[in-house]
Amino acid sequence: RVLCGAGVATAEDVSRALELGSEGVLVASGVVKSKDPRAVLERMASQMLS
Repeated sequence: RVLCGAGVATAEDVSRALELGSEGVLVASGVVKSKDPRAVLERMASQMLS
């Protein structure tokens, strides 16, 4: 399995990682440092499911 684990901070980053062949992404600072972590995670999750 291939996971992208660096530089993922937006839903667009998730889309790009998937386009490049990643099967999933790992998130940390992009979510933790955001003003609304829940909203960021929801947008990222929607990209994984689309």
